[in-house]
Amino acid sequence: MLKSAIAMAAIFITVAVSGCTLPWETAPEDYHMHADFKVILEGKAMDLNKAEYMSDEYKELSHDAHMHDFNPNVIHFHSRDATLGEFFKSIGMGLTGDCFSDGKADYCSGANGKLAMYVNGAPATEYGDYRPRDLDKILIYYGEGTPTKEMLDSITSESCIYSKKCPMPQGFNLPAENCTAGKPCSIYDTA
Repeated sequence: MLKSAIAMAAIFITVAVSGCTLPWETAPEDYHMHADFKVILEGKAMDLNKAEYMSDEYKELSHDAHMHDFNPNVIHFHSRDATLGEFFKSIGMGLTGDCFSDGKADYCSGANGKLAMYVNGAPATEYGDYRPRDLDKILIYYGEGTPTKEMLDSITSESCIYSKKCPMPQGFNLPAENCTAGKPCSIYDTA
């Protein structure tokens, strides 16, 4: 009996210190997928590699759709119902059928340019209502004409690494994704 209690205490302390869940617990997330994306405004790729756009263990901008680990190329989705519009709203931006807002300026279809969205190289019309699928490549484009092949090809394929559907390149650091501010690592699942 005493040996059993000591063994359980040792497991409890090890798990608590390591920040992991117990093996008999269910995973905290039932749904987790990834999409690559890029925003190009007037010919320039938007710089999204900033702390204000990233979720981490202390600050979760959105549980359902977010970026983290200073990787501005991949959106992580934790809900089948999460939309691209919800993601952009969580980082202080907006996306509708005719306007993209970067939080400072609006880029609306009109005389100065056209807003367009491409998913996997094809024009798409859902914009903010779009529910991404695993490994999607999404381009939000504002400018004259249509995006070039080079622009479309510049969208990364890093989502397949996070989804563990392609080999991890040498030197790529794949961080753990199971702990966030909204759902920190815990020993007991109380949700």
